[in-house]
Amino acid sequence: VGCVWGRFSLFLNCPSCAVSHDVFKWSILSSPGKEMAFDWIGETATGRNSDYLSINAFAFRQFFEAEFSMTLDIDTWSGVRLALKYPFVINHAPEIGECKINPANGTAFFTKFVVRCINFKDKNIPLTYKMIASDLHGFAKISSLKENTLGSVLYMGKALSSPPSFLPAGVLANSYSIKIYVQVYDSLGAFSQVTLYATVHAPTDKSSSKNVLDQLLNLTTGPNSVIPPLLQKQDFLSAGYLTYVVASVLNGIKSKSILKADKARLREYLINQTLVFPMGNLMEISQLVMAVATLTQEPSEIPHMPLQH
Repeated sequence: VGCVWGRFSLFLNCPSCAVSHDVFKWSILSSPGKEMAFDWIGETATGRNSDYLSINAFAFRQFFEAEFSMTLDIDTWSGVRLALKYPFVINHAPEIGECKINPANGTAFFTKFVVRCINFKDKNIPLTYKMIASDLHGFAKISSLKENTLGSVLYMGKALSSPPSFLPAGVLANSYSIKIYVQVYDSLGAFSQVTLYATVHAPTDKSSSKNVLDQLLNLTTGPNSVIPPLLQKQDFLSAGYLTYVVASVLNGIKSKSILKADKARLREYLINQTLVFPMGNLMEISQLVMAVATLTQEPSEIPHMPLQH
């Protein structure tokens, strides 16, 4: 499947070919066999006369969703003519609908937010909704990316709405704004993306630092802690997200000497919990990176402890 937003690359695997002497020509054919017009100079990194082909992202944006074939005609040095064919399907991302976050303004660990999307359309169903909370305050800037979607996944599934969820605390430098990316995937993997914003104040605006820290300790290490049950169910996505949110709130609590020991104990506990997080795919790795990176933003509060295995 060829997605219009992705790069598309093919190469000739022919150990017996004399690549430096053979003549190559790539073409794109429709399913009836008609050659399609294509800008081989502007839309590829390689041109059409090489044993390797690299087509730029979005090069197929004007193509209809349909079946096509990439063909490679080879005039070999020995005089033999070869014609190779690679079938592929153009798949467009879902038609963008509308997403809203409710409420749009609240307080971390006091307010639960719901993200809901409607009217996304695609013929390749079911659609999958991936919702990412992104607060990169304190992270190094990735200058090579125009729009960095690094963040922690708060929900991924087929439902149009996320479950009611806490969001990380924003910071004053960003006007307490938290960015939410919603990526809607079709069944073939193409996705559309919209961006939402919520204003999330720190809970210390409503309550004392000690009360907020006690709330975090009860939520994570107390008798009614929610993280161990999530790990027992192997719901690592939710466990990673909750760890990230707790760490964001913890970072906003001023380091008073009377609270420093409890803050360090909570960081130690959460860092040890992340040791069981899986790293089997990019989403799991991203979830782990966000949790650990947010937990370690205050080095003075990280005790020198032997990590539990």
